[in-house]
Amino acid sequence: MTEEEALQRLRAQDTTVLHWLIGQYNRYVASIIRAVLGKTCREEDAEELTADVFYSVFRRAGSISPGKLQAYLGAAARNRAKDFLRKQKPLEADLDELTLPDGEGTAPEAELLRRERQMRVKEAIFSMEPVDREIFLRYYYYLQPAPEIAEAMRLTPGAVRTRLSRGRAALKKRLSQEEFLCE
Repeated sequence: MTEEEALQRLRAQDTTVLHWLIGQYNRYVASIIRAVLGKTCREEDAEELTADVFYSVFRRAGSISPGKLQAYLGAAARNRAKDFLRKQKPLEADLDELTLPDGEGTAPEAELLRRERQMRVKEAIFSMEPVDREIFLRYYYYLQPAPEIAEAMRLTPGAVRTRLSRGRAALKKRLSQEEFLCE
């Protein structure tokens, strides 16, 4: 089944197509949600948010353009996870996390710097063009090989490698300008 066929069936309120949709994109959606939630991610929360994303596709199938289903799923997953984080109360600091074991760990300042760098890298990645961002995430985060990415995105493996190279250069330039690049 193609995305276009799935969208047509969803527009006709055919719930059986949801099984296909979930089979195709569940890991993708859940991975995005877990990445946004980070360490605060509980399995129950990730599952509930994933289900919410698929429900939103079912409800909004009429507004999703053919060929844009995966992009919609990715954006919906990211937005649901961000909304979830905004609604959470700040977690109480665990005293065990604040103390350093003998001879191990890093100073609190170093941990803050590491988190800041991590945030800057995420911001830089999410500022990329959608196609480049998807390639970058598939390759570095989901560890998919270039030929697999090329097939899934209907590109050539050479185009994927070129976009990865340009993406790395753009990230390096942006992060070095912000003085957050670790050599």
